Amino acid sequence: MADKSKNLNTELTELLQPLVAAAGLYLEDIVLKRAGKYTTLQVVVDLESGTGGVDSTQLDELTRSISAQLDKNDPISGPYTLEVSTPGVERLLTQQRHYLRASGHLIAFVLQDGEQLTARLQKVEESSLVVVPETKEKHRIRSGEPREISLSEVKKARVVVELRQLD
Repeated sequence: MADKSKNLNTELTELLQPLVAAAGLYLEDIVLKRAGKYTTLQVVVDLESGTGGVDSTQLDELTRSISAQLDKNDPISGPYTLEVSTPGVERLLTQQRHYLRASGHLIAFVLQDGEQLTARLQKVEESSLVVVPETKEKHRIRSGEPREISLSEVKKARVVVELRQLD
């Protein structure tokens, strides 16, 4: 069963990768979820690099393209729901390209030694990150001194959504 699932994932990747690339996007993940008689195909896409996000028009056009390709090739047996989306704002950062996309943002880190750190990502280097730790003291944000963290020190990292007050 695992080989069949792996083969289907490979087939789906080969089928969808060219469509995603043609849309100027990066294929982040393909997940086929089965729950009883219900099946969902999740296709997660993102920008390859840079800041910003995938706009809804791009996502809509890509969804139509993927749906047409799946209808034509019919790789999944039975009915299923197609979901094409982005990783979302608070996604886990697991690859160097994720950190590059998150430059300038506030990141919540859990380091291998258990230390928890919230810091603004300033720079991404080949094997390390330069961050400025931030702490909240009496309703004020206090920035610390820049600090370099090796990527191998990072156990878990996630972008923190920042809410800004409108003036």
